[in-house]
Amino acid sequence: MDSKVEIPEGASDNEILTLKIKAKYDIAGASARYMFDLETSKVISDIDGHMKRIPDSAKFFHGEVGEQSKDAINHLRSEFNGKKEFLSLYVVEQIFWRHEYNVL
Repeated sequence: MDSKVEIPEGASDNEILTLKIKAKYDIAGASARYMFDLETSKVISDIDGHMKRIPDSAKFFHGEVGEQSKDAINHLRSEFNGKKEFLSLYVVEQIFWRHEYNVL
């Protein structure tokens, strides 16, 4: 696991591992492939590539993006028990920062 994490002085091996897993999960989220098959830098690169293919972040945020972005949607959103969610905290942050989408 290559997540960059601030490790508190005196942290146990178990605490260090937990911090690293949480840091990776914040980026990789619900994707087992992202979580276990790819280094964090490659996950970020892959997500960034899909983000660039989103034509309208407001529509994407509300699940209303057209077919031209279907691949991006499939990689950046997931569905659990019939509920659609964004893949990870990183994806949500990128929608707001990269696409300057403001819902506040």
